[in-house]
Amino acid sequence: YVDKNVDYHKSYIYYVTAVNADGLESNPSNSQKVEWSKPNPPNNLQAEESGDYIILTWQAEDLDESGHLPVKEYRIYVKNDDNWKLLGNTTDTTFKIPVSSLPQGYVTIKVTAVNDLGEGGGVEKTVYIPSQSILPYIILGIAVAALIFAIYVLIRRKRKNEQENSGGNKRNKK
Repeated sequence: YVDKNVDYHKSYIYYVTAVNADGLESNPSNSQKVEWSKPNPPNNLQAEESGDYIILTWQAEDLDESGHLPVKEYRIYVKNDDNWKLLGNTTDTTFKIPVSSLPQGYVTIKVTAVNDLGEGGGVEKTVYIPSQSILPYIILGIAVAALIFAIYVLIRRKRKNEQENSGGNKRNKK
């Protein structure tokens, strides 16, 4: 028997009885309670850096065993201070986040599943986003330029001293 007339906001208790040819009904079977709920968090959340992106992947819940309504979408959040900011949503089990859209340092990302009853709990992953600032590269460039300039000045002084010394030796020989 397939009960097609269900309201997902209600719970149901099902049992079976048998009726013989005389119309006598048996005692009921064991009962089974069916309750629909918001989905569980996705499984096995992974985060991998790929160029300028963080690629999130996860596994969907096995709907046959969960008893939940099918997932309609997944929502991806990033923790900013103590608040969660929605980055986007997808119907797939992957999501690509531009690194430039994330704060630097350790960042917590959360993925939740959503069905007809609403948004379920989330699974979190912490990733490290390195500094995107060019300031360290500018400082390094200035340091390298200063080092090259210092070497250039030392070489010029050495040549000048050598020329002065060789000029003085020539004068002494005369």
